[in-house]
Amino acid sequence: MCCGGDFIAFNIPVMADYGVNGMMKEMACCNTSRNADGFWFKSTTSEIAAGLGKRLDGKLAIVTGASAGLGKEMAKTFYECGATVVMATRNEAKTKLVMQWIEETAPKGKGKLVWVKLDLASLESTKECADAITKMSEPIAVLMNNAGFMAPPFSLTGDGYESQFQCNYLSHYYLTMLLVDKLKASPDGARVVNVSSVSAGWVPYPGGCCGGCCSVLCGFGAADFSGKGKWPAKSGSCCAYEPLGDYAYSKAAQVIFGAELDRRIFEGTKVMVLSAEPGMSLKTDLNAPGSGSECLRFISQPCSPIPFLFVCLGIVHDPNVLAASPLYAALSDKIQRGDYIRHNLIRPTRGPAGNPKHGPPLWDFSAKCVHDKLGLNVPYAKTPAVKAMHR
Repeated sequence: MCCGGDFIAFNIPVMADYGVNGMMKEMACCNTSRNADGFWFKSTTSEIAAGLGKRLDGKLAIVTGASAGLGKEMAKTFYECGATVVMATRNEAKTKLVMQWIEETAPKGKGKLVWVKLDLASLESTKECADAITKMSEPIAVLMNNAGFMAPPFSLTGDGYESQFQCNYLSHYYLTMLLVDKLKASPDGARVVNVSSVSAGWVPYPGGCCGGCCSVLCGFGAADFSGKGKWPAKSGSCCAYEPLGDYAYSKAAQVIFGAELDRRIFEGTKVMVLSAEPGMSLKTDLNAPGSGSECLRFISQPCSPIPFLFVCLGIVHDPNVLAASPLYAALSDKIQRGDYIRHNLIRPTRGPAGNPKHGPPLWDFSAKCVHDKLGLNVPYAKTPAVKAMHR
């Protein structure tokens, strides 16, 4: 049985974010906008790759979470573009099956597939993954920070951090920072793409474990990315951990870090850091851990009308459509520094995720988390902040 407050709180931000007209534009029957390359929100990864004609021969395309969902689709497309695809995942056996599937189904695939172990619940594993990639002779063309999961019951990783915070954000932060030198050394430039979420614009999330009012009554207050507030959660007790709220924070952090990294490190170089929002799906593994959220438990029930409604409205899509926005961000020459891509269109970055004031505190907090656990300084962590305008 769904807790009504949580369900309402889950949907209120959608309506507030889009408005009635905005929601209509998100539906398949009403959304006809096309980007500068002629693609729209129903374009697939294969259509985008074929339309752009971009080749990545002799270059690395790194995809975290490449063994399922969007990552699987992007890995296949990069393979078709001739890239050496680094499939950074935790489960080798599962990934090998996906590699076999790619080789059998990619009609024009002339790339290579390489598995590198990456356990995002471990900063040490993240460092080992970065070290292995750094030793590869090919330059990086794309780093796709894709892996993630949503709204699990509360748990801490072996490093002692809330699981969504570390797996969705912190380990991707550390992986990216460890690869900065290799990214900068790419002669033709490179793209770092953080796979975002519509929820990134919902911080602080208005829902709550107690039925939708918890965030307000218990003082979640203004967005805080400094580590000194309630995020990341320290325990799973009521009013300390909100599954969807902590997920939203982790995705907003990816966007904020990406923009801060672009300003501090890559401004004036051929490397761009972008964020792309794929949209909603009922056919990926992202929602599998969602038993921590009463809303997601309700949606996943066999008798729930919500999935059918979403499909009828054209709000949800197959993985090969959802993966198109991150892929477009990685490959299009029409993309500019600072762009935020949603449904293959350039859109404003919403909520705190688009406010650069959150960049410096998140930057410092992230480096501190790595140092506290590993006793290591993060490369480029001391680079001074650059003043930016709120887009």
